[in-house]
Amino acid sequence: MQYYTTLTLATSKAIETANIDLENLYITAKTHLMAQRRNDGAWHVRISDAFDSNMTNISDLPIDLNSSQNHIAELIAGCWDDAWDEKELTND
Repeated sequence: MQYYTTLTLATSKAIETANIDLENLYITAKTHLMAQRRNDGAWHVRISDAFDSNMTNISDLPIDLNSSQNHIAELIAGCWDDAWDEKELTND
């Protein structure tokens, strides 16, 4: 998973990737919005046709990728719960 320093950048990359994946028929629709934030604040966002159990599912409604990356990032930030952050594993 590629993480980015800001949610807006991660969202921009997710939109770009989803459009390419749809064009190449790797996915059939853009219906699931997923995100993951590491404990260092870096984000990974994915838009796909199926839920990824390694990520937090934000929405399973069709994503309007004509919306700005800022709008989608605000949607994620608005519902994000800090308890969902990926935790660093320790050997305690």
